[in-house]
Amino acid sequence: MESKADTEFPQTLRLGAHTYARHMRTTLILDDDLARKAKLLAAEDHRTLSDVVNQALRELVMPHRRAQEAPPPYRAVTFGDPANPVAMEPEDLAKLANHDDRTRLGY
Repeated sequence: MESKADTEFPQTLRLGAHTYARHMRTTLILDDDLARKAKLLAAEDHRTLSDVVNQALRELVMPHRRAQEAPPPYRAVTFGDPANPVAMEPEDLAKLANHDDRTRLGY
C-alpha cells in the first residue's frame, strides 16, 4: 500500500516508519567564473551542472573517504630465492660501495 509520501513525493525513500528525501532542491549563489567553469565541465563530461556540484560537494564534505582509500601496498621487485633472503644492513652496503669505489676508481 502506497503512503501519501510515496505518491506526492516520488523522490523519497521509505525506511520503516521514516521517509527521507533523496534530492533536495536549493538555490545557490555562485561566482560567475566558478559557475561558468562548472557548466563547461558538465558539458564536456555530458553531465548536468547538478551532478558536477554534487560530486564537488561530496569530495569536500567527505574527506575521510579519500583518507580511507589507501593506495595498494608497495611491493618491491626482488630477485633470487624468497626462501633464502639476503640480509644486508646499511653498514654492509656502505662497505660494498667503498670497495667498489676503491676497485673502480683506484682509491
